[in-house]
Amino acid sequence: MPQIDVAVVAVASGEGFLNIFRNLGNVTVVPGGDTMNPSVRELLEAVEASPSNNIILLPNNRNVIAAASQVQSLTAKNVELLPSATIPQGIAACLAFNYDMSLRENLQAMEKAMRRVRTIAVSQAVREATISSFNIKKGNFIAVLDDENVIAAGKEIEAIVLNALGKIGMESVELITIYYGAGTDIGEAERIAAMMCESYRKQVEVVYGGQPYYSYIIALE
Repeated sequence: MPQIDVAVVAVASGEGFLNIFRNLGNVTVVPGGDTMNPSVRELLEAVEASPSNNIILLPNNRNVIAAASQVQSLTAKNVELLPSATIPQGIAACLAFNYDMSLRENLQAMEKAMRRVRTIAVSQAVREATISSFNIKKGNFIAVLDDENVIAAGKEIEAIVLNALGKIGMESVELITIYYGAGTDIGEAERIAAMMCESYRKQVEVVYGGQPYYSYIIALE
């Protein structure tokens, strides 16, 4: 494999997301994410296999950041950790990558792009729980902002998505990308996209992410 000045190693799960990263050209992808976090060894192997001595490492999940931070001390390669908390942040960072820029320049550009992205992940509760003052029943839908805080919950997924959007300030958002998961109906995704367009007059794209556990991962840029 020909060597390049700077390469990226990124963690992702879901057929669609894996293909998105692979198609970016400069990215070595490590499968993993929620409930299947890659080990330090798996991340290190991906770094060693990457066609560069200068690596930008994107964990794309808060639970992977700790393992990713250990890789730097285990390799002779120059590894820089860019602590992306969600897959959409990682995609935005990779799209900002430029082969003509240095490692430092790419880090700055990628971090700036990453910071512009907010992420809403929508999943279905498998048991009752009380989280962030929400009394969540089994089967309810839950919307989590930036892999951190529950901001909406309830029975109807369309209502939950719109409720979540209404809580984060949509004025500065220019583009919404809806990544629908494995087993999620594209027709439902397109209906939600149409509701977003009607409610917020924003550009909305629907993309297959194929992610497990989450019906939708929604990127706001």
